[in-house]
Order: sequence, then C-alpha cells, then structure tokens
Amino acid sequence: MDFLPVPKEDWFVQKKSRRQRLICEKYLKEIPPFSTICPFCGQSDCISHARQRVIENTKARALPTPSTVSSPIQSGFVAFDAILDGRFSSGDVVIIGAPSGIGKSTFALQLANKVAQSGVRTLYFSGEMDERRVSDYQDRYHLSRSVVSFIYEVSLRELLVKVRTEGYQLLVIDSLQVLHDGSSHRPSPERQAQNIATIVKVAKSYGIGVLAISKVTKTGDIAGAYSAIHDVSVALDMTEGKNGEVIISVHGMKNRLTGDIGRRAIFRRTPIGLVPIEEIETGHILRHHNQESSAVPFPFYFAGVLGVEEISLATGCKSEKLVIAGKAKEASEFLAATLRQLISGIDIGWNIQATTMSLLGQYADLAICVGILAKHFKKKVPVKTAFMAAVDGEGNLVHLPGMDRLGDRAVRLGYTRVYGPEAIGSEVASWIPCASLIDVIESLGWREIV
Repeated sequence: MDFLPVPKEDWFVQKKSRRQRLICEKYLKEIPPFSTICPFCGQSDCISHARQRVIENTKARALPTPSTVSSPIQSGFVAFDAILDGRFSSGDVVIIGAPSGIGKSTFALQLANKVAQSGVRTLYFSGEMDERRVSDYQDRYHLSRSVVSFIYEVSLRELLVKVRTEGYQLLVIDSLQVLHDGSSHRPSPERQAQNIATIVKVAKSYGIGVLAISKVTKTGDIAGAYSAIHDVSVALDMTEGKNGEVIISVHGMKNRLTGDIGRRAIFRRTPIGLVPIEEIETGHILRHHNQESSAVPFPFYFAGVLGVEEISLATGCKSEKLVIAGKAKEASEFLAATLRQLISGIDIGWNIQATTMSLLGQYADLAICVGILAKHFKKKVPVKTAFMAAVDGEGNLVHLPGMDRLGDRAVRLGYTRVYGPEAIGSEVASWIPCASLIDVIESLGWREIV
C-alpha cells in the first residue's frame, strides 16, 4: 500500500520569489495583490503587517511538531464533545455514519466553522458538494466564508499531503465514499477500508484530528468500510428521532476515548442549521431510557381528552395497534411500562387497539393510559370525559403548565368531567382531583383492575 510516502523530515519550503508578495501572517499564505481584506482570516491588520514582509529566499521553515500544533480540539457542541471525552485529541479519528438527507453535511460544516473560529486550522474536503453548493450552505446557515479552508476534487494522497505540509490541525472529510485514490472510479469497499487505515496512520503520526462522514447501508452499517471500524477512535451513528430530531450516538461498542457507549448528542433542525437540545426537550426519549428520572415532570406531554365513542369504534377491528396523534409506539411504550408496574398480572404489549383520540394538546398521557386499560379490560369510559395529566414512571399524575386553561376549554367543548391533578385557577371546570393513575381507576369504578 503506497498511498503516502512519509518523508524523513517535515519541512515546509517557501519557493524562491523574484517579486514581493503579500502574505497572511497568521496562515502564511499568499494574498492576491491589492487586497484590503485577507481571504483567509477575514482581517486587514495581518495584511498591513505582511506588506513589510518580503519572501525572497529559500530558507526552510520547519512545521510545528504534533505536540505543539495539535492541542485538544473542542467542537463547540457540548454534548458531542462529551462523547469524545470533552474534545478531539491529537491523532483521533472519528467516523459518523449517516443516511442521506439527515443533515450530516450541515453538521460537519457547522462543526468545522465552530472549530476554525476558535483558532484551529481546519481543512474541509467536500466530495459531496461543489463550491457553489458549499457557498449556498454557508449563506443559509450564516457560516463564515473565511475561517475554514475547502478543497474539492483531490485524491487521498493529495489531501493528506496538503494537511501535513500546511499544518492543518483538523481535517473534515465529507464523505469517505467519494475519496478516491487517484483513479476516476469510486473506491471499492476494500479500498475504502485501506483508505481509513491510511488516514488513521497519518493522523496518529502527525497529530491531526479527523472527522470523517460516511454513508450507511440499509442495515445501518458504515458503508463499504465496516471492517476498518476497529482502527478508528470513535464510530458514531447519526439517526433521526421520533419527533424529527437528529441523534448522534456511539455505533455499537466503539468508543476508545471514554468507553461510554450511552452518551448521545441531540439536535433540532432549524432554518439556521442544527441546534443542540437537551434530551428532555424531545418529550419522550428521556423517559424511555432513564427510568431513574421517572418522577420528573415532562412538560411536552400535554393534556388530552378521550370519549367512549372513540374506544367503541375499535371493538371489532382486526388491526391491533394503538394510534394516538400519529405517535403511537413512542407514546405507548413508556405508559404501558408504567401500567405493568402499577397493575399486577396485566400483560400489555403493543397490541392495544384504540382510534385517534381528540386531543387538547400534542400528547395525552393520562388519556392514553385510560384508553389502554379500557380496551384491555373491556371497560366503558364515561362519554365526554376529559383526562388531563402527564404520568410519570410511578403512576403519579403531574400538573402541566396551562392545565387550568385546558380544563376550562374542555368544559366549553362539552366535556362534563375533568380528571387530573386539581387546577386551582380553573374558572369553569369542576375537577375530579386525582394524584395518581390508581386514583383515576378507582374514581371510574374499575377497582377490580387494581
């Protein structure tokens, strides 16, 4: 394998010049004549200093060694850095496998921009997008055009030589599948594996941080290069959450940096790019994966109403699926687990049938629980009864912001009973105060269920 011959000495030689040249003192790059703004760092003072500097000789300039050039690199995304033990380190190679259209290039561009703005020399290889599309992305997401260096149609050898000789500290590759070895064809899976091995070797030798984006197969594996995953520091997956959020998590068991495979970074798509959010802001992810936090209220689960008409319509259906506002499984998964804890002998899977409920909000925890129980035990639900509360992992009902207003609205819509934690400020609703799901069951006269 002869991709990158390693020279005996690391020297960057300025070629002899017969004329005066303007250079950027920060990046030691030549600037076009008569420039007023440096195209590399976006400043003018570096040019004014550079005007006094004339490069006329062939004096060799040694590159900084990895120990001085490759300090830890923070991405600017706290949750993402936590997966990487707080930062990129010298020689770390991180691969993110992602399907098309999820936002992998957006994330890579945002990360590169944040890192470069912190003073880290960053080179971005864009094999998926040409210069015009990259420029469109920069405008759309308000990214600086001057802090990140871009390179497009080059071979792996040319890319790595450029990184090494010009002193870049972070290399972003988008994507591995289009990074060829000099031929006009896209690399085979075997060649991709060899490319990754070469990238890892050079990164470790010269203390360069590498973030490589990769496409994934239908089964979610890193496309074409799965056999080389053991060479990298961390392998990550980028997937889409149930509510459209973008989730970055550890691929399989591959995290050499921390050994922690449970950390995740979650982002929301916005007009200005991917914005990091907390897990609790997703409304359902935290409660499914962290039962220890089950007593924490979840404000994204709002009040809902349930009428007997909706349940009775489903009695004769063959299809056994809970359908609630189009978010069936993620809503019912946690709530069914709650019911199992509270009611002895109940066996609930995902084969509960109920039709779409009439909701006063996006979700209806208490209404869903009552609907599941009504179907499972063939119970009647009082007509025009509103159930309003979030349910935690212990079956307690959680008072929601705006519950007073929602209760009043339910009554105005014709609902005669309102169940849930008592809302003191209600003007219209006569609440049936309940502290837990058990209280609701007993109030409905379903005592034999408990």
